[in-house]
Amino acid sequence: MARKQTTRNPSEAYQAGMADLRAAAGRYGTVNLTPSIAQREEWRHAWGEYMKGWRAEQKRKNPAAEAVKAYEDFHGRQPDEMVKVVKHIHYHGHLTGAGKLEKLIVRSLDGERVAISGFKGAILSFNEKKTQLFVEGGDQKVDVREFGISDTPHETEVLGEVLAVEYFTRKDHLRPEDGGTAIFHHKFDKPRPTLVYDVVNKQLIFAGGGYSIPDEGIDR
Repeated sequence: MARKQTTRNPSEAYQAGMADLRAAAGRYGTVNLTPSIAQREEWRHAWGEYMKGWRAEQKRKNPAAEAVKAYEDFHGRQPDEMVKVVKHIHYHGHLTGAGKLEKLIVRSLDGERVAISGFKGAILSFNEKKTQLFVEGGDQKVDVREFGISDTPHETEVLGEVLAVEYFTRKDHLRPEDGGTAIFHHKFDKPRPTLVYDVVNKQLIFAGGGYSIPDEGIDR
């Protein structure tokens, strides 16, 4: 008789394995000293579930163990020391919103033209010096395969050069024919910014480019 397979996360597998192990031990380990073949099979299954959950729980709770394992695989020996690195990272506590990001047009590294949209409220922003564009909030997840990148990407990938950006906002300081409430479309000239993707954090990043951000809007 086939055993029904279920899908559990590591914590659930760990708890389920423990429960099965205790139940099997109570039924056969202390009561019946000569369990049947079926009973021994149930014991082995319970122990296997326990160990599977335990290993998954250890992986989830102890990434240092995975790092040690990777070191051993790479060097053929255990590490001699553990080095703790402290990094100081600058981040902007305040940015200026250019508008609601509507679309990015990107030329991928293999030459394909890819449109990214559906940002669900992401804001196109810039720093106080008006020298750097940012994408903040919303849904920035992209399918890297659309950019010719394999489905096992690096943690950071270059998607391509940004050809154009569209953002929705209201501009009251421009002429009526140039401003107002609208979706503003800007085409980048060369050198165009590169769009980088933080795969782990699902964050889009503008890198480089010859653009500036005067009061009228994005330039070049």
